[in-house]
Amino acid sequence: MIREAEFRWDPNKNEKLKEDGRPSFDELLPLVTNRQVTRYPHKSNAHQFLIIVTFNYYPVVIVCEDRGYIWLVTAYPCRDFKLRLI
Repeated sequence: MIREAEFRWDPNKNEKLKEDGRPSFDELLPLVTNRQVTRYPHKSNAHQFLIIVTFNYYPVVIVCEDRGYIWLVTAYPCRDFKLRLI
């Protein structure tokens, strides 16, 4: 279950997301842990999975890896998922 999992990430990547004006892991983590979310397989990287959350009314994809804990790789807004969430 994702809500009860341990999450980790690279603090430098978190700062880079903030510098780029994208949602940071700090901002997105409460959305993952406070709601029921679904893991989606990553189409091109079998060892990764995606979590999609809505942040400021816009879908954000969080790329993750299962390492015995959930490693947050990156996050990016993605309008391709907007219609799926409506």
